[in-house]
Amino acid sequence: IYTAVISVLPFTFREVSWLYLGVATLAGGWLIWLAWKLYRPVMAGQPATRKMAVPLYLYSMLYLALVFLAGAIDRSFLS
Repeated sequence: IYTAVISVLPFTFREVSWLYLGVATLAGGWLIWLAWKLYRPVMAGQPATRKMAVPLYLYSMLYLALVFLAGAIDRSFLS
């Protein structure tokens, strides 16, 4: 959750525009959703399996790439 919240901070400091904010918000929302999908069964007493954790792991790497790419495009062309 902290990652998704902190990723929108550049917008609050007016370092990036709405494009970055949109990408960071949507990508962060999906990251939180995947984390919740992993968290629910674990809190119900089921052990976390690799099959349950791999989608979150893979998306977390994609998330970083998307946010950094959006920031670079935003700063290069829109700011």
